[in-house]
Amino acid sequence: MPKRVVTTLPEPTAADVESLLARLPGSDGAARIEIAIRAHHIVIAIPGRLLFVPGSTELTPTGKTLVHQLAGVLGNVEHRGLQIIAAESARAMEVAGTLVVAGIDVERLSMAIAADPTKDGVDIALIAGAR
Repeated sequence: MPKRVVTTLPEPTAADVESLLARLPGSDGAARIEIAIRAHHIVIAIPGRLLFVPGSTELTPTGKTLVHQLAGVLGNVEHRGLQIIAAESARAMEVAGTLVVAGIDVERLSMAIAADPTKDGVDIALIAGAR
């Protein structure tokens, strides 16, 4: 049986957040997303109005572009999975599917339903332990 290797990752820091911010394109959408450390994870919070057609689970053209830009940045972050958090599973699945189309390995992704059912946007949490 192969030996299992456990890697302990350092806690995310403000420098990690600044590094992600510096690599995001300077689009209007990127300027309005929030990146913070919450519960030991780096979390990218994207307002729903930037991503989705109002009242829909469909990404707008701007939303698709923003998710593709994020995939380009997040694809280079090693040893962290990406958890997509939204109030509606259909919105989480739409973002996850777009990340996969943009080149993110599906094995890095997981989804969760937000504790706040009124949450309009989507959070992408960089979690430890995944590829």
